[in-house]
Amino acid sequence: MQKTKTKETVRKFLAMILCFVLAISAIPSLHPSAQAISEYPPEDYELSPCGNYVFFFNEDDPFDDIFDPERFAALEYQMMVDPLSLVGNATRAEVTALLLMALAPNLLTSENTPNILNRFTDVQPRDWFYPTIAWAYRMNWAQGDGTNRFRANDTITREEFVTMAVRASGAGRLYNHNLTFRDTHRISSWARPYVNRAVQRGWIIGSPDNEFLPQHLFQREHTVIFMNRITGRQVGFPNNRRTITWNGNGGTSPAGWTRLAGSAVGSVMPANSVRPGHEFAGWFDTSLVTAGRPTTPSTIIPNHNVTYWARWNNPQRHLTRWYHNTTINFRFVNAGHIASNNQTWSSLMNTGRTNWNNIASPITFNAVNVSNNIAEVISLPNASWLGIQRSVNSNPRGRTMTQFTIELNEPVIRSEATAGSANLNNLIITVFAHELGHVLGLRDGPSGAPAGPTGSIMFLPNQTQLRQLRTTPSAFDIASVQQLYGR
Repeated sequence: MQKTKTKETVRKFLAMILCFVLAISAIPSLHPSAQAISEYPPEDYELSPCGNYVFFFNEDDPFDDIFDPERFAALEYQMMVDPLSLVGNATRAEVTALLLMALAPNLLTSENTPNILNRFTDVQPRDWFYPTIAWAYRMNWAQGDGTNRFRANDTITREEFVTMAVRASGAGRLYNHNLTFRDTHRISSWARPYVNRAVQRGWIIGSPDNEFLPQHLFQREHTVIFMNRITGRQVGFPNNRRTITWNGNGGTSPAGWTRLAGSAVGSVMPANSVRPGHEFAGWFDTSLVTAGRPTTPSTIIPNHNVTYWARWNNPQRHLTRWYHNTTINFRFVNAGHIASNNQTWSSLMNTGRTNWNNIASPITFNAVNVSNNIAEVISLPNASWLGIQRSVNSNPRGRTMTQFTIELNEPVIRSEATAGSANLNNLIITVFAHELGHVLGLRDGPSGAPAGPTGSIMFLPNQTQLRQLRTTPSAFDIASVQQLYGR
């Protein structure tokens, strides 16, 4: 009885010493053994005070330890990173991140993260695992469940993990040699070639009862051990998640993100924030106007939580409030030229007028028979401009317009619209609506407007991309006029 008690005391004492040694990292890491160790412990394992089995005892002699150097090395390394990260079952997202961090860590810092928004309905840019799953899918490591879902937070089975890990490792040609596990018939057909390859490489053995147990859940500790065998080095579980806050700084704020520290923001950035009367100028790592670095798809997530702030420009710098009333009258002159399809230029110019009136603008344009303001069609074939707006101001500062003239240059407009009558019609509408924007006080090429044909009616009308594509004021134009005229 005394001998048994002494053995138990010595056993506990040794366990406590070893746990203490692991916690302070006093013992250097041991290389994984050349021979693969079963993922399942023998029946006579001893649970250490650290909460993870590391070494085993022979019941007859406490000093005759069955020592598992591979599990010891994995646990020692992992305890230096996160003592709790080996507890529990691995999820599909965690395993995907582990594979990427172990086999292709440079991809996490790439600004060319694949866009998989339309591939998996349950994987969004705000998820910490988005870049890892995006790359895993691009490289054919992971394919999801066949129903447009990845099931990132689901636990992963042993056959799922082995399949994903063998794909990621580039283990070479797959073979369908017969497996000798007692439960081989329970392994899914799609997983058998990958399980077979893992067995050939000595990466997996199975349980002491010669079972693979394909539908059993893969534990975090087993996952780390498996990856250590593939890579030949210590691989830690991803535990460096950091929170990203997108602060609208007076405008709308997109939902926050969580990402792995050291990874790039990703190619999918939040949508532009919206702040009435202001132009969105991008996301910055500080809210100060005179400082801060812009956030781009290649911005690396720091090793701490971070807030990105919206930066705003005041659109007043490209606006002049010409009118202080809500109605602007003008009359058509010499606008009866035939454009196409039996439509006169005045009819098409009138469409440009109603396009402004139909957008809830604070200003209404009226075409009347008597007015000092003129909209006319002229012929200057040697000129380079399509349309022009000329004005007469009533005070030295030029803040109130008393008379304006809009001229559309017929031969130049016709030469620009060479693709057919429909394009000619649209170009007439575009040029006239553009010049009406000048009457309201808008200037060419407004800063802050989105690029492309949908950005603004105030982009130069002879730009190819806008010749026939933008015939109505854009949302940016509407916001500018509403802010300028007090709505």
